[in-house]
Amino acid sequence: MATIVIEGMKFKAPIGYYPEEQLLGNEIEVTIHLTTTARTGDLNDELAHTVNYELVYDHIRDLMMQPTHLLETVVANIMSGIAQKFPAVTSIKLRVAKLHPPLGGRVKKVWIEDSWVRNIKK
Repeated sequence: MATIVIEGMKFKAPIGYYPEEQLLGNEIEVTIHLTTTARTGDLNDELAHTVNYELVYDHIRDLMMQPTHLLETVVANIMSGIAQKFPAVTSIKLRVAKLHPPLGGRVKKVWIEDSWVRNIKK
């Protein structure tokens, strides 16, 4: 099994509880780790034998543009979409961070991290 990591994706996204956050947007950083059924030695230099991380990025980018109140909702939507679209993905570890959140003081970031494992029946 191989692990694919897309680290530090940044988006200006309408994510936040307060109306001004949805209007002005927040800077969001996403890092995802995908474990796949692909084995690096078995790929034969063919994209079809692995997970196309450009398509993973597109999925995440599209969800970032949807107004959402909670980071938890964003995390759940990203993971469920990837699980559905990419059957070769066997597990996901995802972190979504809001950089410099409006908390009334200086805060570098807040983040939500979750993981998912495909239930594979033998």
